[in-house]
Amino acid sequence: MIVSSAPSLGNILKYIPSNDANDIQKIYFVDVLNATCTRANQLGKSCQLEVVETSMYQQRQLKSLDEGLLDVSWTVTSREREANFLPVKIPLTKGLIGYRIAVFNTMFAASFDKGAPLSNIKKLNHIQGHDWPDTKILTANGFNVSPTSWYSTLYRSLDAGHYDVILRGLFEVLSEYELYKTPNIKIDANHAFYYPSAIYFFVSKKRPELADLLMTGLESLIETGDFDKMFLEFAPHATAFETLNLDARKVHYLENPLLPNSFSLSDNRLWHIAPKNTDDSLH
Repeated sequence: MIVSSAPSLGNILKYIPSNDANDIQKIYFVDVLNATCTRANQLGKSCQLEVVETSMYQQRQLKSLDEGLLDVSWTVTSREREANFLPVKIPLTKGLIGYRIAVFNTMFAASFDKGAPLSNIKKLNHIQGHDWPDTKILTANGFNVSPTSWYSTLYRSLDAGHYDVILRGLFEVLSEYELYKTPNIKIDANHAFYYPSAIYFFVSKKRPELADLLMTGLESLIETGDFDKMFLEFAPHATAFETLNLDARKVHYLENPLLPNSFSLSDNRLWHIAPKNTDDSLH
């Protein structure tokens, strides 16, 4: 299925859309991709999107870039991913992918009191997906992490008391909690955890022209203010900012050992400003 028009001999970018009704965040990335392609066409480039109706885990999507099954994917950056694939270095959620919010079993509510030290939180049994970047990042920062491949039962296991807490993304946690909430689990209101990170579009290193095409469209969207408008007005983002209130939380800064050496936060246009109420001891 073709979702945007362009000259027949242009650049066709095959991608996997959002097919999971429970993961509304994916809709945002598709919206950004469409807007980027549309803007590139307006600037005289040739960009045509083609939907691939299938389902793949993230690592399989990346491998499919080199196989020609897909032309673009989006994921969290890392040294390994940038070594193997070509990133378009515009952070699609302005770095806010690095903010994590705790959902905990209510037996451990005291560990999340406003004045609770990070050392207490680290000792809890944190459930994380075995192939999630968070697992390596949290472990490297001294958290007690229990990896699992049973993604469909994460919250059920938390509810049953098999684990104490799970840290989820700022833009994921509310929708997931609505699906899986029980009287035994609660979203923490006092803390946030931050490590520098970014979600980029990735293409095959064999197709640098596609990276240039996407960068052209994204840079233009940023210059005109349309990128920030899309980011802030996407309904789940607006709800997260209003409901989770980062400014009122103690933000614990963590190291991210997975980042490539070239990673930089220097371009203020691209990154969301961090809340002022921070735990300075962890810089």
